[in-house]
Amino acid sequence: MARKAPRAAKATKSRSSGRSDSGRTEAPITPLKLPRHVRTIVVFGGSFDPPHFMHVLAPLITTRTMFGDRGWLLFVPASRSPHKSGTTAPDDHRLAMLRLAIDVPGQRSIWTDELDRAAWARERAMRPSPSYTIDTLRRLRSVLPDRVEIRMLLGSDQVASFHKWRNPRQIIRLAEPLVAMRAPVESVLKLWNTLGSARFWSHEERLAWLTRLAPSAEAPMSSTAIRAAIPGAPAPWRAWSRHEPLDSVHDGVARHIIRHNLYGHRPGGVRPIDPDDVPPAPVGDDPTFARLVMSLKEIPLKDAEWRQLFARMRRAAPPERSQSGRPTRNKPKRNEP
Repeated sequence: MARKAPRAAKATKSRSSGRSDSGRTEAPITPLKLPRHVRTIVVFGGSFDPPHFMHVLAPLITTRTMFGDRGWLLFVPASRSPHKSGTTAPDDHRLAMLRLAIDVPGQRSIWTDELDRAAWARERAMRPSPSYTIDTLRRLRSVLPDRVEIRMLLGSDQVASFHKWRNPRQIIRLAEPLVAMRAPVESVLKLWNTLGSARFWSHEERLAWLTRLAPSAEAPMSSTAIRAAIPGAPAPWRAWSRHEPLDSVHDGVARHIIRHNLYGHRPGGVRPIDPDDVPPAPVGDDPTFARLVMSLKEIPLKDAEWRQLFARMRRAAPPERSQSGRPTRNKPKRNEP
């Protein structure tokens, strides 16, 4: 389990969006606390619908490899992506699953600003606006100390359409991307040709993209494939580890999906979430686990090595709750940044 985090420092800069509470036109910015030693944040956004092991392992490997102890992985769950037709699990369930999924050692936390913005709008009978990356990064920059650099982790498949994002060049100035190779753009040559086919980037900008390649690792895991498999999934969560692609789901996430009937696991609707079912997102570092992750950064990793990591992650799963809602065994205290 995660060890106690280093003492966190409050951000030296703080700025709220909009006006006073009565006339505010934008949601307030969600605060973020970081340990004092952090110098680089790696932003990893997504719908996490549902999260799987590679949502956690791949960015951890990248962050640890490139920035060591001074790097911090920041998960940013999206409320409504302007590039997708929509998520299939409600925001509160996706946040709960992400908290369960990252319950493994490592320097990481979740920043819920996009979800909080959407909730703020719904409370005022306003339609939540799309989660544009440029807006999120500007808000994040405003609550970070000047000493902290922002980098943004992307898959090479996302780079192919990056020129269609809102203010792409401003995004790069705020948070220079880190590019992890992902199919179907799984080589430098394919990335170069993809950037050229967009007819948006100059020759110098295309060259700059090639300097942003980041060490990472990939396993054939897909939230889409997991969602498709859940309606026929076994009822006991322990059996999921024997079925692909369900075996790529953290045990805590599997229990949550079954308990709340997400993704059509069985007939009937989604069960509302009980706040007691949602653990605080853990924060901290475990040197032993970090060394294990670092030792397996070769690309591609062998299947047996992935299984070793998955087994370690499963052992970090939070306890199953009894029908009364109480944990069946004592849990160590965890701190949320």
